[in-house]
Amino acid sequence: MMCKQSLMNSCFAQTGLGKIPSGRVPYLDGLRALAIGLVMGFHAFGSLGMPGWLKLLERSYSICDLGALGVHIFFVISGFIITHLLLREEKVQGPPSLKDFWIRRAFRILPALCVFLIGLWLLSSMDNGIHTKPVEYLMALTFTQHLISDQSSWWIGHTWSLSIEEQFYLLWPVLFVVMSKSRVKMLLIWTLVIMPVTAVIVSLWLPLKAPWIMPAHQGFIACGCLMALLREPFTKILKPIPVWLIIMGASLFIILPRQMERAPHLRELVDALGSIIGGIGITALLVTLLDNRLPLMGRLLENRGIKWIGRLSYSLYLWQQIFLGPFGTQPWQRFPSNIFLAVLAAAFSYYVIEMPFLRLRERILTPAGDRRMS
Repeated sequence: MMCKQSLMNSCFAQTGLGKIPSGRVPYLDGLRALAIGLVMGFHAFGSLGMPGWLKLLERSYSICDLGALGVHIFFVISGFIITHLLLREEKVQGPPSLKDFWIRRAFRILPALCVFLIGLWLLSSMDNGIHTKPVEYLMALTFTQHLISDQSSWWIGHTWSLSIEEQFYLLWPVLFVVMSKSRVKMLLIWTLVIMPVTAVIVSLWLPLKAPWIMPAHQGFIACGCLMALLREPFTKILKPIPVWLIIMGASLFIILPRQMERAPHLRELVDALGSIIGGIGITALLVTLLDNRLPLMGRLLENRGIKWIGRLSYSLYLWQQIFLGPFGTQPWQRFPSNIFLAVLAAAFSYYVIEMPFLRLRERILTPAGDRRMS
């Protein structure tokens, strides 16, 4: 029989280690694959050798920024799954251990990031068109890339979203542990209410690039957190609504911020409200999916190949920036070989870097007696 500590550790198998326990969150890897696919697809548009007929999708930017949509899906998923795991741990053993939580995140994030930065530094020392500055590596390692956006190059600037997630990992578990659940829920709701004010203040008066900082994206993360905390009420609200109407309404909410953004005088309003509007749309679709009301999409997301891409999503997020985009000038940055090489680099990172450190993490956090019993 598995002891409590082993059962608690099994909750974290969903982050990429070992067998996924029964009661896991379905479609998670598939959703990650969808998110990274949107990011990579959008970045690939500018690659050398991209056929003209494939660039038709690039025009979708006038309707919806697919790359941003992929990042926003990641944010909602992060808010949901981290809160879900904290709730499960609390149910098994009481208040979650902050030390163990941060150790888990460090083992999950830092090894692959450090290897990527070392690889990027080596590439930038060669004559291949990749140029970086020392301050970028410092910002990436301290998760402050989003604060000084004018110091970021294409090759490392994408770590702005990782910086936002890391700040969430640092702050959210503390609030989860020290506050009652009712107060946590109210805090999230108030976050969504006051976020427009904070985003406008940041956009107008602080010397930061508002679209890349926490107030401009916390709505997506907050929606994900609320989705985990209020799953049953959300389901009850959406259940009477026809699926086709949910899809249409959610799609409108996802598209609306981009349409508002096209009007220059609405820029600050988009920074203030965009993540709330878009977060509601994405959350409504995810709740509908998790309630098995989108069976075709669910079967697609549970496809073995799609799930494999989802497991590679973090390494793909790191390495795709080197191979994709409008600044590549080398043969290995030419479409479609750049797609293959990005996946190859991500697979190497996943199997050689991520997985061994995840196994080491579990050996460190699981007592020897529990490992024998599990």
